[in-house]
Amino acid sequence: MTVLVLVYISSLLPLAAGQLQWEQVTNYSDPSVTYPQPRRDSAIGYDSAREQVILFGGRTSVNRADIILGDTWIFDLSTGE
Repeated sequence: MTVLVLVYISSLLPLAAGQLQWEQVTNYSDPSVTYPQPRRDSAIGYDSAREQVILFGGRTSVNRADIILGDTWIFDLSTGE
C-alpha cells in the first residue's frame, strides 16, 4: 500500500540546482527552469513506496508582487533525480 502524506509548510529554502534534479510534472512555469523556485506556503509530501518527494504550489514574490504558484515537482530520493 502506498501512503502519501502531505504536510503544510510555511517555507522551503532554495535548493542548489547543481546538487539536485527535480522533474516538473505540471506546465505552469518557464520550461527552461529545471528546479523549483524559492517559495513559501507550499505543500510537500513523501511517497515511501516510490521514495519520492512531491512539492506543490505555494507563493513567491516578484517585484514585491505576491505570485501564487500552481506547479508540481517530484524528486526521486533513490536516484537523486
